[in-house]
Amino acid sequence: MWLNGSVIRRARADHRHDLLRCRDYLAHNIRCNCISPARVHTPFVDGYLKKNYPGREKEMYDKLAKTQPIGRMGKPEEVASLALFLCSDAASFIIGTDYILDGGYTKLHG
Repeated sequence: MWLNGSVIRRARADHRHDLLRCRDYLAHNIRCNCISPARVHTPFVDGYLKKNYPGREKEMYDKLAKTQPIGRMGKPEEVASLALFLCSDAASFIIGTDYILDGGYTKLHG
């Protein structure tokens, strides 16, 4: 959950490499895209905070949320909405794209 920038860049580079392979699937009507979410508030986050910051869960959650330019963590349903859209006919011309869902962190964090 708390990865340094080089690990995140490497993970995204791997995604881009995998997306280059999507050409292999186009003949089978399979479109490949990638969703790269940043911090998303899930039960995993709550469990991690409870285990590693007992009694300070709210403080640490707020601290993490404030690192996002939007001021909060993402919601699972926001990731799911993008996945649903990418699976729809409305996204039939979208191929080989990495969608970074990070509340503006990548572009706005200085």
